[in-house]
Amino acid sequence: MAANSILSWEEIKLHNTESDVWIVVHGNVYNATKFLEDHPGGKDLILDVAAQDATDVFEEAAHSSEARDILPGLLVGRLKGYGEAAPPAVYPVIGGAPTPAATQARERRKRRSKKAARCEERSRHHGSFRRWRSSLSWLQDGGC
Repeated sequence: MAANSILSWEEIKLHNTESDVWIVVHGNVYNATKFLEDHPGGKDLILDVAAQDATDVFEEAAHSSEARDILPGLLVGRLKGYGEAAPPAVYPVIGGAPTPAATQARERRKRRSKKAARCEERSRHHGSFRRWRSSLSWLQDGGC
């Protein structure tokens, strides 16, 4: 596909898997498949916005000029009608059910949330254990 192609959301939303992932940034459509493994933030960050407008996520990450220099090599084309109307944030409905990509992204976010909660709980637990252990050694040393 030529980099000067005009692409519709219907075409873009077909590219939402790990083996074929496109993202849209500032109306430009990029094939991020080859870059997944090299992405410093991990491939899940890209997969979470697969076949969607990733402009906000891209800008919030404050990418360096080196990162922005990679984009032209990934360019597939331009989004049809970019700037005329806001694109849908997610493409969740096909026959009334969420698409597999939307479901997978939601599951990844849930796993990350659970992992963060476990880490927080462990740090609280280990912190109290350390305090208990230090007070125990203080008592063993004679206390007051």
